[in-house]
Amino acid sequence: MHHLLSVLLLSLFTLVKSAEGGCSRPALKPHVEALGLQQFSPPGTRARLTCVPGYTSHNHWPFIVCTIGESWSTAQFMCQPKSCGYIYAPQNGDMHFEDIVYLSRVNFTCNEGYNLHGVSSVVCQENATWSAPRPECKALTCGPAPVPVYTILVFDVLQRSGESAVFGTKGTYKCLPPMILIGNPRAECTISGKWTEAPVCQSNK
Repeated sequence: MHHLLSVLLLSLFTLVKSAEGGCSRPALKPHVEALGLQQFSPPGTRARLTCVPGYTSHNHWPFIVCTIGESWSTAQFMCQPKSCGYIYAPQNGDMHFEDIVYLSRVNFTCNEGYNLHGVSSVVCQENATWSAPRPECKALTCGPAPVPVYTILVFDVLQRSGESAVFGTKGTYKCLPPMILIGNPRAECTISGKWTEAPVCQSNK
């Protein structure tokens, strides 16, 4: 008799719970998740919505409620990718990108005659910061220009003789009198990191 009563009470409790209804896990917008939900939620359950890492919401009520009609209240909560902010191209270089939000990649290049120092690309991270500092584009350099015997080299711009020069530096060779110049009188630091071939100064006798 006692066992039969227990079975009847359990059946009645099950019927009451079934009559109450409930909500299964809600269908949410992209990059949105509900905190602390079970597979099945009774009416009156309130769930807090949040964005997955790398995304943020700027407005909307962040809660949904399981109604008596066994459905969740309408959620207008939306998540957008975080922005890392604009990043500038390095001086004497360029950059290539499609966006500046989470997971976006920016690629860097340098103009002719310049070398990239640093990373060639950065990625926007989930904490809204770029993965590395912006690189630099540094000019290629040539060693000191050759100055053959009896010659002098006059640079187009201020440049100390005997010091390294950057790509594109130019100058003109002249001979000490009474020597004459044989060869190309112009000197240039080339993209290969070498100077153009120097002329020679010979006696005019």
